[in-house]
Amino acid sequence: MDPLKITIKVNKLDKSAFFRGKNGDIYASLIVWPSNDGEDAFGNTCTLKQDLGKDRREEKTQIIGNGKPLRKRSTPPPKNYEKLPTKQEAGDEDFIPF
Repeated sequence: MDPLKITIKVNKLDKSAFFRGKNGDIYASLIVWPSNDGEDAFGNTCTLKQDLGKDRREEKTQIIGNGKPLRKRSTPPPKNYEKLPTKQEAGDEDFIPF
């Protein structure tokens, strides 16, 4: 899986669902799922909601953010890209392409 860039509307987080970890830090659990409609106009491919915990899981929660791949998968190589020969193409087992 490629890295995602996530954008969150922090003011939409339900602070009552925050919890404290064993290390003393405060956490918020988020749920991320792929968009059913594919990529939107901004390149977002997933949606985020806050997990309110087991006791409140049936409550309807609002979307708090979106995510998109950090880089596109189908990005073509740069124009100055030079394909190096493989060992078989070079015909030499000791061939080092640099």
